Amino acid sequence: MGKARRYGWSDYLVWLLVACAGVVVVLVLGRLAETHLGWPVGSVPEAQGFVNEWQDIAGTRHSVGAGDPKVTMVLFMDFQCPYCRTFARSVADAKEHFGDDLATVFRHYPLPIHPHAEDAAAASECARRQGVFREYHDVLFERQQAIGSKSWSAFAIAAGVRDLAQFDQCLVADSALATVRRDVLTGVELDITGTPTFILNGSLYKGAMSAASLRRAIARHMREEDMR
Repeated sequence: MGKARRYGWSDYLVWLLVACAGVVVVLVLGRLAETHLGWPVGSVPEAQGFVNEWQDIAGTRHSVGAGDPKVTMVLFMDFQCPYCRTFARSVADAKEHFGDDLATVFRHYPLPIHPHAEDAAAASECARRQGVFREYHDVLFERQQAIGSKSWSAFAIAAGVRDLAQFDQCLVADSALATVRRDVLTGVELDITGTPTFILNGSLYKGAMSAASLRRAIARHMREEDMR
């Protein structure tokens, strides 16, 4: 039989360095997931900050709701983000529940890790020019797995875009993409690092909420408005 190997301090030091490197890798990967992939569905009971200029950010971009809603929700979304797809259902539920007391405003924030997200956002802007942004938005999220494998015109047909020639011309122009990138710059100024991120009457929330959690958060802001 061979002699058992005797380990010295140098061996233990190597093991320690390997273990530390493993911990660093886990932390880095975790940070990247938080930064780029968004946050899982769950309750986010408290806001993570306040945006003083939120009304300027809301503007008139893709707003759905009454002229004087109690709560305005500004959404920064990525059409290829799976968390955004899930959260879009929560937003639709809240809109149905609160009606015109809730206005929603969509802003584009395609993440660099999603190769087709920016083009999807530009395509939705081309759909907006024919009055069917919301329909195109819904189709993109419903058929998210097909993004990148089907043409933007295929999504347009499903969304009810009437003039496909005009839509295709818009896709090769720069103006739609410029609108998307202006939204991105706004998000960068807010230090947004993942999607979905949204604002409720100025209060900043990071992450996808369940439908029930989102309704509770909106209801809280409505009570605050009633007390003003």
